[in-house]
Amino acid sequence: PTASAVDISNWWLTDNKNIPEKYKIPNGTIIPAGGFKVFDENQFGIGLNAFGLSSSGEMVFLFSADAGANLTGYSSGWNFDGQYKNKAFGVYTNSTGKQLFVAMTHSTMGRPNAIPDVGPIVINKINYFPDINNDEFLCLKNIGDTLVNLHSTAFPDSTWEVSGIGFAFPPGVSMAPGESIYLTKALPSQFRTKYNIPSNVGVYQYFGSLNNQGESITLYAIGNLYTKATGSFMSRIVIDKVKYNDKLPWPLSAAGLGDYLKRNVDTDFGNDVANWSATNGSIAQQIEKLRLSPVNLQPVPAHTQVVFSGFTGRAELSIFNVNGCRIEVLNLDANQVVNLQNLNSGIYFYQLQTMDGVYNGKLIKD
Repeated sequence: PTASAVDISNWWLTDNKNIPEKYKIPNGTIIPAGGFKVFDENQFGIGLNAFGLSSSGEMVFLFSADAGANLTGYSSGWNFDGQYKNKAFGVYTNSTGKQLFVAMTHSTMGRPNAIPDVGPIVINKINYFPDINNDEFLCLKNIGDTLVNLHSTAFPDSTWEVSGIGFAFPPGVSMAPGESIYLTKALPSQFRTKYNIPSNVGVYQYFGSLNNQGESITLYAIGNLYTKATGSFMSRIVIDKVKYNDKLPWPLSAAGLGDYLKRNVDTDFGNDVANWSATNGSIAQQIEKLRLSPVNLQPVPAHTQVVFSGFTGRAELSIFNVNGCRIEVLNLDANQVVNLQNLNSGIYFYQLQTMDGVYNGKLIKD
């Protein structure tokens, strides 16, 4: 990825980072600036230390070496789960600069990577930290145009799973195009009644728990049957994954304050905070429990603008009307001027979610 050519003569490729010296890259191998070099099983799959890349999942690593093929300390590589036939993994960098090794829409050997493969089932809602009036849940949606069986066709009792909550689907579950299903800690009958979930929408109970401080939630499909010396097993294929958090830049109002996380665009890559926002929140209950806030705002009452101070770093400001409806959401820094020209004269409530805590208060516009 650099602006200079790199000589990788005598470097090593391996499928086991604890055994780096498996395939030695030939002498004279140079990758031009911004260029690529492709190796395949016709090279690393032969010889004394031959290896392959298993579709059941394993790892692949590159190790640097000197002219004598002695390791020099640099390495780059990835672990990966199972994969379908003719699907490629590739490095993708999300909006926060995090590099991920994910399934790609197609293979691009010797060229820049394609975009991440999304679907056919995606996680599109997460309520990981509900307030006292709501329930923890996940929502899955079929964004494809065909029926998806959430089990192995060859072994129907082997079903798809969701890590993080320890959930495996019961046998026989499938999802039609456009269909959504809910996974919840609550009793399915109570959840369905409470949220007016139609009878034709699946609701399933899990007995694990979503972490209130953030974690990775992964939807796994069942792959193929493999047999090794240690026994037989079914591979797992990542269909969708989201690593959420209760800290910025993730929406703070989803951390126990009545909102839940909703995927902005179902067909876009999901493991990226840029594709998630908080929604469906009401802090009517919190408004009834307002406490004195250490955050200062001036002037009081306000006219066309107001300045919040008394906190550090970035914060998310929500403004609510007297009925508890959120009417404005802004990201701001301390001492940043907030324009109030869109608000009518009257009494409002604010909620400021900072790195140090969540503060409520009253805002008066004259």
